[in-house]
Amino acid sequence: MISYTQQNGHAKALALKLYSSLHHEQKKSVWFDVQMEDKSEAAMKEAVEHSSTVIALVSGAEESKPGTAYLEREFCLKELRWAFAAGKNILPIVDAKDKDDIGKFIGMAPADLKEIGNIDFVDLNMSDAEYWDVGIKKVLKRCKQNVLKAKHGSHVNLHVKPSS
Repeated sequence: MISYTQQNGHAKALALKLYSSLHHEQKKSVWFDVQMEDKSEAAMKEAVEHSSTVIALVSGAEESKPGTAYLEREFCLKELRWAFAAGKNILPIVDAKDKDDIGKFIGMAPADLKEIGNIDFVDLNMSDAEYWDVGIKKVLKRCKQNVLKAKHGSHVNLHVKPSS
């Protein structure tokens, strides 16, 4: 599952490119709301619960649009809470341009979600194809590790389902 804020245009573009890379190029099964028939809150919760990894695209607010940051959005917070409660693997991702703001983003998290700061973030660079590919390899590696951990009974927090 890819969790992101639809209120931030750049986050939407990053989510779409990530989905395309994982689903179309890598042939991974990924729950991505705009590609789903059922976009309800119940469907989002079910997606979290049935994923091995929840990918959280953590972003700041768009300029001149307060309240559009990932950790300010109600449904983004719900998805993270569901993931933590279900013991899912969470993979926080930031755009490369936001890498220096990770501490600020973690500071925005409500107290019950500060735990996201204990997880290594992966940065993706949409403006450089080679760096993008390196970032996708890191995402795939983390997802694969999480699937293996889940198969062996270890705790995993990620939201991408492996292909059948």
